[in-house]
Amino acid sequence: MKDLKVEQKFHDSKVHLFVEDEGESFLKTPPKEAIKNDVWLKHFPEILGDLTGKSVLDCGCGTGFISAALSQNGAKVTAFDLSNGMLKVAQKRASSWKLNIPVVESAFENLPFKDNSFDIVVGAMILHHTEPEGAVNEIKRVLKKGGKILFLETQLRNVFLRTLVESPIYKIRFLRHGSPCEKPLTLKSLKYIKSAFTGVRFHYFSFIFLQLIGSIIARPLRKTILEKIVLSFFIIPDGVVGKYLPGLRKYSYWVMVEGEKK
Repeated sequence: MKDLKVEQKFHDSKVHLFVEDEGESFLKTPPKEAIKNDVWLKHFPEILGDLTGKSVLDCGCGTGFISAALSQNGAKVTAFDLSNGMLKVAQKRASSWKLNIPVVESAFENLPFKDNSFDIVVGAMILHHTEPEGAVNEIKRVLKKGGKILFLETQLRNVFLRTLVESPIYKIRFLRHGSPCEKPLTLKSLKYIKSAFTGVRFHYFSFIFLQLIGSIIARPLRKTILEKIVLSFFIIPDGVVGKYLPGLRKYSYWVMVEGEKK
């Protein structure tokens, strides 16, 4: 992974924000139900189908939301993350819902799991924190033949986003979205994923573009009514594009990648 210590320190420092964003729902709303309210994540159990007894690896599990939701849907989940702080929250979540979810502190490119260990490998907002080809190779190694992958990621298919991210101005910390080392998946990375697995499909369940810019502008207004007002000016036009111009969804900042091991 790109500069492990930098990534680890960054995510350890953000743990409180993740917990704060979830608020009381962290312990009061069953993850299996809460995931249904997310425009993108609700598709994880829908696409994966019956998870009863399936061995699932949650990559870069963060606070363990997806791990818990899939576990409550019947999966035997194992989770890993580079951030020890995130893993502690994931353990707390699993414990609060009486779920048995082993967690491991590990970098993506050198996983401590045997070959052909899992029926399914999933992740949300993790591959773009890695060297994608190395991470994809590890996914393929630990996944059983015929096993499924499902990842929610950021991408640079949109030429305007690509120009922004690759420009010197994006190096300004205030303007960056995320950790210092992350970079949305390039077309090259998406093609590599497509070559590594079979039946690869790219899903675009909404259009996310202007709201990325809005989130940067509204960052100083976090947790205020003004934040919601500012973001609405960017979210609404994105919603219109996604609904009435579905052909443009492929240029969204977010993409969900589905596939199987050959």
